[in-house]
Amino acid sequence: MLDPATIPDRPPPELLWHRKFSLIRDIKEFWRDRELIRSLGERDIRTRYVQSYLGLAWAILTPLLTVFVFGYFFKKIGKVDTKGPPGYNAPYYLQIYCGLLPWQFFSSAIGSAAGALISNNSLLNKMKCGREIFPIEQIGTSLFDMVLAGIPFGLLFVRYQYMPTSTIYWVIPLFALQMALTIGLGLALSTLSVYFRDIRQVIGGIMTVGLFISPVAYPLSSIPPSYRLPLSIVNPFVPLIDGYRRAILFHQKPDLHLLGPAAVTCVVVMIVGYVVFRRTEIGIADVA
Repeated sequence: MLDPATIPDRPPPELLWHRKFSLIRDIKEFWRDRELIRSLGERDIRTRYVQSYLGLAWAILTPLLTVFVFGYFFKKIGKVDTKGPPGYNAPYYLQIYCGLLPWQFFSSAIGSAAGALISNNSLLNKMKCGREIFPIEQIGTSLFDMVLAGIPFGLLFVRYQYMPTSTIYWVIPLFALQMALTIGLGLALSTLSVYFRDIRQVIGGIMTVGLFISPVAYPLSSIPPSYRLPLSIVNPFVPLIDGYRRAILFHQKPDLHLLGPAAVTCVVVMIVGYVVFRRTEIGIADVA
């Protein structure tokens, strides 16, 4: 008979199954599934707007209305300083839209990505594909909405006869950092939301708070200098939004003293988010 005292509490380490993942392999699989991502994106866009009278126009009207509401309350009632650097007094509505456009994309993408696996639970066991395509597809759908919302932004430039400055090329690295932050958080929250359903409810409150602690409707100069660096580390959107304004409206490069630590945060979040996703995606089809 087997002596119970000889039975170990757990299997030897060499017999334990370890989750292995490869970034290069995942990128190849992601590229292989690009047509599937496009099809899922088209499905979500059609579903979102097909029964709406205004359809895609809502992607334009929502940020436009928000800009004018913010402009009225912060400028007329809050008496926010709307002056830019000397020689670049960009209209206040342009300044707000320049901050609201990337923030709205981020907020929408995170909220959608967090529920991507839950809303697609019927497909998780039926389709042979990387599960990361579901949150990333949601991010892509939010990116599509941002492109539509950028149409009024361009019209405001025409309305105020204020052209973007020559430093607009800084938008490319700024948006790359924003995408790193968005993908990292989106991947991590998509799996964690499967196990902890309250996360989706918490995200809405966090995004509302983040909207007001980020310089969306007010300039960076409104934040005390001593708080800017620590706030930039915790909330990378502080230097990102300021960087967008500097590059597009004020003919300046971003504040690298603040953007550098924020860039580290964005990259770390992307790496950690990817690892968390890979570590927690096992078994989500049974839980979702």
